[in-house]
Amino acid sequence: MSKISLPLQYQLLVVPGIMLLLFGLLTTYSLYQQRQYRLQNENIQQWAQITDTLYDAGKAAGELKNILNDVAEGISEIESPHLAYLEQYRVLHASLNCRICLEHLSESTKTFLHEYIDALNYKDNLQPEVRLPVINALIQRLNHTYKSLLAQKRAAYMDYYQSMQESAPRMMGFTIAISLVCMLLASVLTLVSWRSVTGRLQALTSDLETWQNSDSDMIAPPFAVHDSVDRLRQCLWAMSKQTRTGASLRNVVEASEKKSKRIAMEMHDQTLAEVTTINRQLQTIFETCPKQLGEQLAAVQQNLNLLTANIRQIIDDLHPHTLSLLGLQAAVQSLLQKRTQYDGAPPYYVRIDEASSKSLPPSHTIHIYRIISEAITNALRHAHCKHLEVVMVPNNGMIMLTIEDDGVGMPEQIRQLHSGGGHGLLNIRTRAAALKAEVIWEKSRFNQGTRLTLHIPTDAIYD
Repeated sequence: MSKISLPLQYQLLVVPGIMLLLFGLLTTYSLYQQRQYRLQNENIQQWAQITDTLYDAGKAAGELKNILNDVAEGISEIESPHLAYLEQYRVLHASLNCRICLEHLSESTKTFLHEYIDALNYKDNLQPEVRLPVINALIQRLNHTYKSLLAQKRAAYMDYYQSMQESAPRMMGFTIAISLVCMLLASVLTLVSWRSVTGRLQALTSDLETWQNSDSDMIAPPFAVHDSVDRLRQCLWAMSKQTRTGASLRNVVEASEKKSKRIAMEMHDQTLAEVTTINRQLQTIFETCPKQLGEQLAAVQQNLNLLTANIRQIIDDLHPHTLSLLGLQAAVQSLLQKRTQYDGAPPYYVRIDEASSKSLPPSHTIHIYRIISEAITNALRHAHCKHLEVVMVPNNGMIMLTIEDDGVGMPEQIRQLHSGGGHGLLNIRTRAAALKAEVIWEKSRFNQGTRLTLHIPTDAIYD
């Protein structure tokens, strides 16, 4: 498995990030083109306004000329030529003083127009003979200026349409190019990311298959945790490590049980048989010997009977035959009967669910029996309890085992359990790990005492 340089989440963000960047460039370019179109359009509108204003000025100057000609010839049809002259002069003056027009006129033209407008200003009378030469010169200058500005307007229109014709294909080409680049980059980067992720997942799948087919192998840990795939590999590595540890514990415990069973059978078939033979021989000698020697042999035979009972107890501890013959309920009952054969022994209560007990394979049954045995030893020997309960029932898809007493409690033992523990508590923890069970030490529901609870997953039964 090769070490990647870019985490998965960043690989997934590269494609949309680059596409957003390119589309951002496209949007910026589009906005720039729109701004250029808007500026050119505003420029054309200004030229239209300028030419319209000069056209109005020329029209007003022509009206002023007509009014002066009529007054000079005395044939004016207007009731008040003076008022008409003032009105047209106002239009002419306003048109030629327009800010946009003045910005596009040369200084000489502006000076000329201002002088001639002042000369046309109405004072006492119209004086056609004075103002007609002025209005004629003004009209000629206005026509010349109008034609010049109209030509500039046409040039602006031509530039605008030419720019539109050039920029539209350029804009289309740029858009198509950006789209193609986006699709190409998206395809390439998606392919690279897909190959990277699928390669890592295939390597992880291969490791999982190897782990599944071999108990001795573990999934390789990640070089470093960069992304979700690395975290997944790290979790699976921890699971494989834990499973391997659990399998090792199960193998050790099962090997120990097999060895104990073999030793028990050897003691039963050899040691116990030999002691029984010796006892029978002593019995034969006892029946034929003198009375004084018989008393001594009786003491020896009593010790041999005690030795036989102890050997049977050791054999039963090594491999409880009651457990394999009668089941967990009877085995625990028998165990408690043997452990409470003394004065002041506490009463006990045992409830083992038969269906749950029968669903357990022999290896799990012996683990549970050993855990119960250790817990009972702790309760009777260390806690000095006055009441003892052993309950195993199904609970929420699991099997819950509870051993509870009302003794003095086990704070020191509980502390040792978390820091290593003694042999008995370590045995409980080891066997619980072999069952994949959760071990909980807590305060008893009685006024005092300890409660040991194991939650045994049912899937561990079928491993």
